[in-house]
Amino acid sequence: MSENDFRNKTVCVTGAGRGIGNSLALRLAQLGAKVIAISKTDKHLKELAAQNNNIIPVCVDLSDWKATK
Repeated sequence: MSENDFRNKTVCVTGAGRGIGNSLALRLAQLGAKVIAISKTDKHLKELAAQNNNIIPVCVDLSDWKATK
């Protein structure tokens, strides 16, 4: 396995709605990882998930303890 082989791996990316988190989630999915993409903005998550079937969008505010349950 090479260091860029993410097949059969699951990763969680917070802030995946925009910016670095978005780019990271997409790149990891392209490398074969199942990506749990977390963001507060549902619109951006849907757009991201439409780009790769390995991306599982989760819209939640992680700063809200009750929302994470």
